[in-house]
Amino acid sequence: MKDYLHLIEGKRCVLWNILSVVLILINSFLAYGQKNEWDSLTNKFIEYRKNSLQEKLFIHTDRSFYIAGETIWFTVYYVDGHLHHPLDLSKVAYLEIVDNDKTVQIQTKIELNNGLGNGYLEIPSSLASGNYLLRTYTHWMMNFSPELYYHQPITIVNTFRSLPISKSIDAQPEYDIQFFPEGGTLLSGISNKVGFRVVNKEGKGIAFQGNISDEKGNTICNFSPLKFGIGSFSITPMPGVEYTATIKDNKDHIFKNKLPMVSTTGYHIDTSDSTETLIKIRVTCVGANSNPFMLIHTRQSIFIARELSLVNGTTKVFLNKAKLPDGVSHITLFDSNKQAVCERLIFKRPESELDLKISSDQKQYGKRNKITLNIETNTPEKLISNLSLSIYKNDSLQQFEIPLLQHYLWLTSDLKGIIESPSFYFLHNEQARQAADNLMLTHGWTRFNWVEVTTKVKPQNQYISECNGPIITGTIKSDSNKSNAGRTIFLSSPGKNSQFYPAVSDALGNFKFELKNFSGRKNIFLEAKAQQDTAFRYELDDPFSGIFASITLPSITISKERSHQLAQQSIAMQVNDTYHSDQNKKRNPYILRDSSSFYGTLDEQYLLDDYTRFPLMEEVMREYVKGVYIRKRDGKFVFKVPNTPTSHLFDEEPLILLDGVRIIDTDKIMSVNSLKIREIDVITRKYFLGSSTFSGIVSFSSYTGDMAGLTLGKELLYEYQGIQETKEFFSPRYEPHAALESKLPDVRTTLHWVPVLKFDGKQSIQLDFFSSDQAGNYQIMLQGITAQGQAGSAFGALTIMDKKP
Repeated sequence: MKDYLHLIEGKRCVLWNILSVVLILINSFLAYGQKNEWDSLTNKFIEYRKNSLQEKLFIHTDRSFYIAGETIWFTVYYVDGHLHHPLDLSKVAYLEIVDNDKTVQIQTKIELNNGLGNGYLEIPSSLASGNYLLRTYTHWMMNFSPELYYHQPITIVNTFRSLPISKSIDAQPEYDIQFFPEGGTLLSGISNKVGFRVVNKEGKGIAFQGNISDEKGNTICNFSPLKFGIGSFSITPMPGVEYTATIKDNKDHIFKNKLPMVSTTGYHIDTSDSTETLIKIRVTCVGANSNPFMLIHTRQSIFIARELSLVNGTTKVFLNKAKLPDGVSHITLFDSNKQAVCERLIFKRPESELDLKISSDQKQYGKRNKITLNIETNTPEKLISNLSLSIYKNDSLQQFEIPLLQHYLWLTSDLKGIIESPSFYFLHNEQARQAADNLMLTHGWTRFNWVEVTTKVKPQNQYISECNGPIITGTIKSDSNKSNAGRTIFLSSPGKNSQFYPAVSDALGNFKFELKNFSGRKNIFLEAKAQQDTAFRYELDDPFSGIFASITLPSITISKERSHQLAQQSIAMQVNDTYHSDQNKKRNPYILRDSSSFYGTLDEQYLLDDYTRFPLMEEVMREYVKGVYIRKRDGKFVFKVPNTPTSHLFDEEPLILLDGVRIIDTDKIMSVNSLKIREIDVITRKYFLGSSTFSGIVSFSSYTGDMAGLTLGKELLYEYQGIQETKEFFSPRYEPHAALESKLPDVRTTLHWVPVLKFDGKQSIQLDFFSSDQAGNYQIMLQGITAQGQAGSAFGALTIMDKKP
């Protein structure tokens, strides 16, 4: 059979045994052969994909086990959901630590830039011990199911509280027992493959023996799991018969569950490996006369779309494995009403991944010794890779595997829930292949709703991408009966890098501000152009997602054997907090932000330290500031600014700012002590900002960015969390010799953390750091991805001895 075979569809006859069937040759990855009546379905699918960009986020943490009071270090990888290329669309990632009650304990916002972000989470010493979910998502991802967010389990132990010690309990265990007929329906009269999954309350698969019996107690078949409590069996159910599964675990506990009801009509998909190069798909229809339509897509990219011709209610399709895209593919059948009636997932393990190698110059080191790592790859020259590196103490406290980027992108991101040991499914052996197929049976899930795809209505996405920075939304309200539509609202944030934004409310009074370079926890002022005697109030929307995936983690239990290790890590946390807290709070020096004001080029600028200082603001304005004319009207100060092109004064007052906050009452700015003002900027021309126009700008900047002590109404002031300000991981260097003799203890359990490494594939990278005073075995973990979406990881190990080796 020729290599270019893409699809074979044949009739049911004895010639199937020798694969002598009607051949359909396809010259590209898209095999379109459907009738015109099906064109609308594929067109809707393509249109849905265009309007529903799928984003994927992944977090590489420095480890998976923490003590309350420690810091979680992480790197965020941000890619498109189709090709896995790094994205540069959303600029903000939201990170949260969530407990089993769906209560958010910690949250922050991280800046994304060219597919990467990095930051930290400081664990409060008050946080209770438990297993938590670390989740992340973008503003755009909030339009879709929270199952699409990235989730990673971590363990946090609070050693200042009594610990949950595991105990041996012989009570009846609780198991989650589920059965999944292949394609979704248990059809009578034909052989059905049924997947099953049995896990304990910790989410781990169990070993057991089981059988299927009919209503009369006759045993139909026996079954047991292949791996992780997951497996499959075949059964030919009879119409009207109810089947029961009996399961007995290793401690002879017995459980009985009903199989799904048997249906006498419907569609069935049966997949299997026909040869080493072909996948056979048998499609069977019971009780329906129309030919189904088959659509196969991989991450929403259509691979095959065609109407099938059934003969005696069945047909077979063969897929060339070499042509099938890597990762998870969906096989979906549609009936004549264009309704999705049957679905099956298949998995193709990627043949290659980013080839990374990492090694240390030694295997063993003494305390405070220099360690040199060498990183290399065989990727082509000029192929840029983004990498992150962690070296952490490898002990039995780590309860969860740290996920790998390539496994997440190719497998777990397209499946629902937490997958146990995903790395197993990437092994090159027959057991792993069969286990992966069972996983597809039991975790089948589509990242979208077919009803939404087939409707003609364009999806109305409530949340837009934050392409420039955080978006602040809310509603303006007033006590009057007048409409709040079309109100011009100003947002300002005081500080040395002041910001000022206008917005116009919609018909419902909703407003939106798109911020840029907005970092740290800041005060913001909101104020509308109000009519006389009209008071407004503002309700800000919570920027974080309020919906959660249906994921439950096991309760934390600590064995007595691990108490000593736990005590060591707890002491290390307290020592670091006592002796190195200042270093841990150090800001990253290479992160620079734009410090220029929003209005850009100035017409006049006055640095007041260059002039003789006057205490009164009126004296300063009249004596030095040429571009502002001071008037008094009805006993109140008024500013007038000339229009530079004509030199005529504007009729309206200019926009007056103090540390970026709009000041409406000119008397207030004139009451400020001028000795607290560092700079006065003036724009003597029309200034356009969004839909707003200003007759010039007069901007005052204080030395401290605190509005020089001027206070405004508290009803206008809000505290808002911007993008997290970065800090660097503290890694002491014991050079020269005097540093080596330092008496300060060094008890790092995360020995080194590098959130971003750039690799051009041309030569190896070398980096060095120093060992700590903590003897033990350490795990080296390197992860990364190329600009072309090729992800990979590498591992190493080193040991710190009590004495110099």
